[in-house]
Amino acid sequence: MRELVSAAQAKDVSKIRANMMDTQKSAQRAFQRLGFQKEAELKDFLIDKDGNKHNLILMVNDVFKMWEKMEDLLFFHDIKTME
Repeated sequence: MRELVSAAQAKDVSKIRANMMDTQKSAQRAFQRLGFQKEAELKDFLIDKDGNKHNLILMVNDVFKMWEKMEDLLFFHDIKTME
């Protein structure tokens, strides 16, 4: 993820988007911890291998804010491992 954010900053990209199925709750929580917010939900946009329809969740994050959040998470992790 660091490389993605670094490359985005180098190319003046201001936002990063993540797409996932509505059933991928743990992925949504992981992205939320990095500061991503749900921007849109497309109803019945995806079909799984069994033919079931699912919503597509679109999440976005500001690159600069994401970098700050990642630094905070890494700093907190480093402090915890030193204890």
